[in-house]
Amino acid sequence: MPEINSQLKSYIPSRTAIAYALVAGIWIAFSDHLLALLVDDPGTLIRLQTYKGWFFVLVTAILLYFALRKQVLLLEQKGRQLILHEHQFRRLVDNASLPIFIQTSGVFAYLNKQALNLYGAASPENLLGRSVLERVHPRHHQEVRARIRLLNEAKEAVPSLEQTHLRLDGVEFFVDVSAAPFQFQGRHGAVVFVRDITEKKRFEEELRELNQQLELRVKERTARLEEVNQELEAFSYSVSHDLRAPLRGIDGFSQALLEDYHGQLDDQGRDYLDRVRKASQRMGLLIDDLLKLSRVSRAELSVTNVNLSQLTEDVLVGLSESEPERDVETVVEQGLIATADPTLILIVLENLLDNAWKFTRYAHRPRVEFGRRMMSNEEVFFLKDNGVGFDMTYAGKLFTAFQRLHSLERFPGTGIGLATTTRIIRRHGGRIWAQAEPDKGATFFFTLPDVSAVGDQLV
Repeated sequence: MPEINSQLKSYIPSRTAIAYALVAGIWIAFSDHLLALLVDDPGTLIRLQTYKGWFFVLVTAILLYFALRKQVLLLEQKGRQLILHEHQFRRLVDNASLPIFIQTSGVFAYLNKQALNLYGAASPENLLGRSVLERVHPRHHQEVRARIRLLNEAKEAVPSLEQTHLRLDGVEFFVDVSAAPFQFQGRHGAVVFVRDITEKKRFEEELRELNQQLELRVKERTARLEEVNQELEAFSYSVSHDLRAPLRGIDGFSQALLEDYHGQLDDQGRDYLDRVRKASQRMGLLIDDLLKLSRVSRAELSVTNVNLSQLTEDVLVGLSESEPERDVETVVEQGLIATADPTLILIVLENLLDNAWKFTRYAHRPRVEFGRRMMSNEEVFFLKDNGVGFDMTYAGKLFTAFQRLHSLERFPGTGIGLATTTRIIRRHGGRIWAQAEPDKGATFFFTLPDVSAVGDQLV
């Protein structure tokens, strides 16, 4: 198109017209004088002047013919290209998957097939020339009028907006509308893109209803959990008070029998009483560990930065003081900081270190190491010992309450410590696992992600 416009401007420019006028004036002014000098006969002079005039007209006509013919051809070419472009535009818009219409002066001037289907029109005549506001819900009329003024008068594009439109049969549907200024058939207007979002709105509404139902279920579940927690509190109180008293009685009376009737009992009788006392004491330890496991599950996390290196050294000092006769090599990596509940993470370290201390009892040169390493781009803490280890076939039982992989006589314990440790680690959003070989020691690994970010992972 720009090429044709430039070509049209290049034919018969103003300087050519001026030159032609000058040449014509010179011809008219001097041709008669020249003929008068050359011809003396008046009759012949008149005839030659007549011929000269007709010759001038013929030349002018020929020149105009070629000049105007070129312009007419260019105009025809321009017209054909305009028609071709319009047909291409209409084919493109008509076959577009998005509903599109053009408005001029606030009325429908053009609608593609998708727009006709969207508004339920059987043919363009059902909508052409009708006000756009007729297809817009009344609550949007004011904002639509303002948008039309911006598009038609200020020639400004308007942002996308969600509205409620109406089909010809009156059915409402939701759309997302965007528009840009557009001149159509010599009139200022706008091309409008309409996207049907009825299904999206329906899905959002269903999602809101589902969220409300989920919130209600969460409230119901929370209320139920509170009831269960209250029942657990009552159970814990009963275990702590009602079961401890009989156990203390059994242990106390057994001790009294051993002391007061020692001479009247034979070796077998004293052995029986010793076993009763040990069983009652072990039952007391089991109750203590079960209560600790229960408290770990219910206690609210109080997260802060914890120096794991310092806590580990403190626990190792306590273990060393409890058995000063043992010479255990301890290695603690310094500066290990984690985000965790200090009280609960201390229980984790106590359980793991107590196990390492216990299971290295028969090692030639017992060694316990606590440190950190990167595994698969994840920060992992580990506790390694060179104790008795275990068969990995039974590793799945390690973190379950009351599960033991070694004899009670050789390595005493309740079998609840690792279950408690696992629950604490999971509450922090972490993982715990172990690797070991019989008589070659064991290594326990655990992760402690930022629990303030992942939330309390109560299990």
